[in-house]
Amino acid sequence: MSKSDFFDLPPNLPVPIDDGACRHLEGMDVPAIELLSTRGRRVLLAEASRGSRVVVYVYPRTGRPGEALFPGWDAIPGARGCTPQSCGFRDRHDVFRKLGVEVFGLSTQDTDYQRELAERLHLPFEVLSDAGLELTRALRLPTFEIEGLTLLKRLALVLRDGRIEKVFYPVFPPDENAANIIRWLEREAVPVVGVDHIQIAAPPGAEEAARRFYGAILGLRELPKPQPLSLRGGNWFVCGAQQVHIGIEKEFRPARKAHVAFRLASVEELGRLRARLEGSGVATRTEDQVEGSSRFYADDPWGNRLEFLAPQRDDA
Repeated sequence: MSKSDFFDLPPNLPVPIDDGACRHLEGMDVPAIELLSTRGRRVLLAEASRGSRVVVYVYPRTGRPGEALFPGWDAIPGARGCTPQSCGFRDRHDVFRKLGVEVFGLSTQDTDYQRELAERLHLPFEVLSDAGLELTRALRLPTFEIEGLTLLKRLALVLRDGRIEKVFYPVFPPDENAANIIRWLEREAVPVVGVDHIQIAAPPGAEEAARRFYGAILGLRELPKPQPLSLRGGNWFVCGAQQVHIGIEKEFRPARKAHVAFRLASVEELGRLRARLEGSGVATRTEDQVEGSSRFYADDPWGNRLEFLAPQRDDA
């Protein structure tokens, strides 16, 4: 087979069908299995995806120029197209980087075979070998047999924080796999990374009472509200890495079920805060306790339910 043949997909290739072999994958933990990469290091995909997304495109087997394909290869649905699939990820690698996504290839071929591919195609990412089928068996990835080899069916995984977030299976045509994943990342994957602020409702004219309670008693630092939001009244306070916003509501009703829980560093500090609240005329109460923490409840000046908690130390 000539070099150019690897880049071209023949017409009328059989289209793979969804046989249900990947339905169990979404939501699974990524096992702590080291895979050798084409750069000579061992990669733990579970760790690589901590705090960011990782895309792993999985393919059966790449060919080499001058070597014939296995007999009947093109007749196997989804088998042909490993080189076009890899080139698709290569050509869009900058897009993945801008999205904060790391890319890996994966097959059951050995690392030396994969390294020839990576160098010949100038792949800017690592290809991982599961020649021992450890990851394949742990995740129960779909495979097929040919010429005495166990090969992976073509699919792609999006990993995040050590779990499989999204599965693309079956993949066809293979040269569009990278573009389809990018479209999913841009349009469907919501990159929520944390809580910026919470808002607590209060009646008109509540600003000074908010300063006394949330500022003087709870010790939160007040932030100046930006224009034009300052015209609406209310207060903003800093609480750790987040903010607490007091928003003015004309037809105000206190929240009795939905509430904010403020965390303190220790049980001792929790007790000091409780004494400070009660010394300022704020009634506190103890409700159901949860193992591992101490907590109490109080109402803010307008009757909004608040929770205060701290982790219990295990002195044993």
